[in-house]
Amino acid sequence: MTDIKAIVLRTAGTNCDLETVHAIETAGALAERVHIQQLIENEKDLADYHFMVIPGGFSYGDDIAAGRVLANEISCRLAKPLDVFLRNGGIALGICNGFQVLVKMGLLPLNVQDPAQQQFSLLDNDCGVFVDRWVNLAVDPRRCVFLSDDEPVELPVAHAEGKFAAIDNGMIDKLFENGQVVFRYTNKRREQVIYRQPNSSPSP
Repeated sequence: MTDIKAIVLRTAGTNCDLETVHAIETAGALAERVHIQQLIENEKDLADYHFMVIPGGFSYGDDIAAGRVLANEISCRLAKPLDVFLRNGGIALGICNGFQVLVKMGLLPLNVQDPAQQQFSLLDNDCGVFVDRWVNLAVDPRRCVFLSDDEPVELPVAHAEGKFAAIDNGMIDKLFENGQVVFRYTNKRREQVIYRQPNSSPSP
């Protein structure tokens, strides 16, 4: 697997990039931390990588909304190389703030004809506070290259804007139907049932 090369994208406010590199290398791939400015100034080329990861943190301080500034920067400055990267089979993963970035770039769409059109977003948690705790998750690995089985997992969540929403509620149902929802909250006994969401995201 050492021929797989990953780029871990970072910018002001990014954290956990070193941990992300460690995780990728532990899995057997090569990983390189790259500042977004290196891509913008053509010091680095996305075409040289197979796998792009945007890690967590508070990119640009989340000053407008979580992930919004970085999402706009990538969309405006790196749209063409990113499009080529994805069309050539490149894989993108967003962790925490990185997931917020991908959603707000429109890269997690139903409308594959126009992937730049944002159809989903992450809104403020209904509870009105930053949620920071461990949660139990049921797994559906059907369309996820990172998972090989459906064994439940326990993971931490830490976000103020974690409520997943769509411009049309029917689109949420479509995600579940298409197997595009990989993780769902469960109870502490890890039964395969939907449990109370920590951020009020929808369930099927």
